[in-house]
Amino acid sequence: MKKSILIASTLLMGVFATPAMAEEGRGSIGLGSYGLTVAPAVGVSDSFFGAALVGTYDFTDNISVAGHLYALTHELNSAIEMGGLDIMVRVGKNGLGFTYFGALGLYSETLSAPSISTATFDYSGGLLGYGIGYNWGSVNVTWEGSLRSTGDYEGNTGNSYVAATGALNVSYRF
Repeated sequence: MKKSILIASTLLMGVFATPAMAEEGRGSIGLGSYGLTVAPAVGVSDSFFGAALVGTYDFTDNISVAGHLYALTHELNSAIEMGGLDIMVRVGKNGLGFTYFGALGLYSETLSAPSISTATFDYSGGLLGYGIGYNWGSVNVTWEGSLRSTGDYEGNTGNSYVAATGALNVSYRF
């Protein structure tokens, strides 16, 4: 997990340090709410809610890269925490005004309960994302969601799962 965060941070810093950053309004950084639900086909779902640091860079008016670095707590037991990141390539309208996109990406996260156990569980996989938003000159608001691959969540249980996220982000455009 720590290696994934380091790699993602390095890549995002590299993107923001390129000469293309001279063009205003291509990058944004902000905060958002973030929710994750993992639901087995049979049984009770687990939901996590928290906050995320959000970063986006628009390479063109139709292609961008975005990511969330998030910290979540379990809906029913605040001793259970989930922390991680997701990175996605978005395709869709991302200039000024109304925006929309579809996305493909990856996620990596760690589940822990420090006050209960020293055991941690790592999950990672692919995701299919989507979203809508509105971009003003220096501010953007975006609602987005994703459906995740669930192989790591399923483990050896033999149960099938569905995993989905949702986020509402407010970012400063630069």
